[in-house]
Amino acid sequence: MDKRCTPVYFKLVDFLADCRHHNANYDIAKTLIELIHDFPDIYIEQIASKAHTSVSTVTKFCKRLGYPSFKSLKEDILPYIDQSTDIQTTIDSFIEKDHCLTQDFFKWIDFADLTKKLKKIISHQPIVILNSSYSDPASNHLRSIFEVHHLSTYLLNRDVDDSILFDLIKQQGVVLIISLTGRWLTQHQDTLKQLQENHATYYIISADTSIDPKHLIALPNVSSLFHSYYHSNRYLNLLTITIEIALNHLD
Repeated sequence: MDKRCTPVYFKLVDFLADCRHHNANYDIAKTLIELIHDFPDIYIEQIASKAHTSVSTVTKFCKRLGYPSFKSLKEDILPYIDQSTDIQTTIDSFIEKDHCLTQDFFKWIDFADLTKKLKKIISHQPIVILNSSYSDPASNHLRSIFEVHHLSTYLLNRDVDDSILFDLIKQQGVVLIISLTGRWLTQHQDTLKQLQENHATYYIISADTSIDPKHLIALPNVSSLFHSYYHSNRYLNLLTITIEIALNHLD
């Protein structure tokens, strides 16, 4: 089994992609990625030694990734696609799981809350979407949906210089920030503080339930959201389609 097709590997490479400084967390993530094929037969002391840090720091890193312990992290290696059966059975299983994911999403989504927030969003222009490279497909789809409704929309990388962001929204703009885990928000408190001080309208597309509900456009906080890039983008695309449906009914 290729252990690069597992939830823990996805979370590790996603974390590394968000790293901006060479620190202990970077070293731990890099070490775990390098040793992914040894999972689950690895030891926390081994990781701490190779990453030149302490066992307690590795434990804190595991919790930051959403695992209660190092043991639960190293055992999260069930592949998101069953590789043990024939091709047709694998395809049928995938179709069934994807169908269930879609059904569960539409049962979960709060259309009333989403519609209320969309009314506020479309009352402001331009709309500025702050995204990262992994969310480019869904972000471009979302931008095109707003533009079809004659809403001026800009798509920016969320690590863009703040001066560009605030220049675009200096009149009556609204900001949509995409951060599935919410980690970006903790690393960019200054940007959020500026938005608040400027009384800017902003919403955050995320599965992080600690975000203030009045600013949150929620994704389901379920483990499958982080099983793979496919899963995270699938949820984002379903949300985008839901926004399109809601906008069509606002016209």
